[in-house]
Amino acid sequence: MQSPRRNLPTAARRYIYRLLFFYVGSVLAIGIICPSDDPIITSGGSGAGSSPFVAGIKNAGIPVLDSIINAGIIISAWSSGNSFLFLSSRSLYALALSGNAPSVFKACTKSGVPYWAVTASSLFCVLAYLNVGSESAVVFNWFVNLTNTSGFISWICCGIIFLRFRKACETQNITDLPYRSPVNKWGAWCVIISFTILCLVNGFDVFWPEKWDVSSFFTAYVGIPMFFLFYGGHRIWAWSDSWAYDPAEVDLKTGMDQVLAEEVPARTMNMKGPWWKKITLLWQ
Repeated sequence: MQSPRRNLPTAARRYIYRLLFFYVGSVLAIGIICPSDDPIITSGGSGAGSSPFVAGIKNAGIPVLDSIINAGIIISAWSSGNSFLFLSSRSLYALALSGNAPSVFKACTKSGVPYWAVTASSLFCVLAYLNVGSESAVVFNWFVNLTNTSGFISWICCGIIFLRFRKACETQNITDLPYRSPVNKWGAWCVIISFTILCLVNGFDVFWPEKWDVSSFFTAYVGIPMFFLFYGGHRIWAWSDSWAYDPAEVDLKTGMDQVLAEEVPARTMNMKGPWWKKITLLWQ
């Protein structure tokens, strides 16, 4: 992105408001419009028809709106998939640039799109069709739980990396950071502890005697040993690398001159024009 030292802090500061409005607001709305014992959501149904939003709308007797909500959910799911396709392809491209993935994924079009990385990432989209069959749906659930566990582990790693970054900044006396998190280190510790707990209770229901199932247990927890297997394999492959760098030796300056040279001056916010133009400032 342009001017990351200005735009990333801006995005970080505004994210909390979107989180409160869309997620906390949605949970509050669900609690208001749909009781927890509604038969639509407790009957074990699947699909959009068992959504608490749809249940609340049907209970209120509002016609057509439940279908509109389902359409919105489908569009949201498509948007999320598009976002993750972008992230996965660029991550693969970055791995290729750093020498941790085959060099073929470094190939780009004239406009800068890493087409082989996008192609490889797109191949995983067909896994969604595993959910069509009842037996293959089990395998699909394995991938879903693996993705959930991977997300938890990723946030744990992010918390650890943040703590190491802050330690390096303190050791090297770097104080001109463009953004400082208001929750700082204790926020990172909360992330590490909470997501570790989430990893461990991800499939807690299988431990009830009447619900114990080897397949369900494997589905819920396979991501944890896989992470340690991959990490351990990488440590063996890169045996000569340090397990953790000395905070005084962490490189926090390489490339900074280029970042500062490419910094674009802050643009003046234009508040003139239609009212909806002003709303766009929320995500700019």
